[in-house]
Amino acid sequence: MRRFLFSAFLCLCVKSLLFVLLCWQPGVALAQVLPTATPDEAGVIYAIVQPDDTMWAIAGRAGISLAQLLEWNGLQESDFIVPGQKLIVGYGEPPTNWLL
Repeated sequence: MRRFLFSAFLCLCVKSLLFVLLCWQPGVALAQVLPTATPDEAGVIYAIVQPDDTMWAIAGRAGISLAQLLEWNGLQESDFIVPGQKLIVGYGEPPTNWLL
């Protein structure tokens, strides 16, 4: 029995290694690169809530704390968010109008 378990474990390890070696592509980023946020004319940066989003996930993607997200949006942890809702996730310099 011990020999069978060792063989099964070894087989699983070899299959996993082969999968990684055959599927891995050099130069492909492992993490998704998110687009750079552009502030609106007032300098506010928004995130649009997606299906199955959580406030924790939105704050993490924006690089801010949950407390900061809640404060900027006048929310509490017990509040609900819905897809399509705009949440403030930062502030920046308003874009300049290059077409004067």
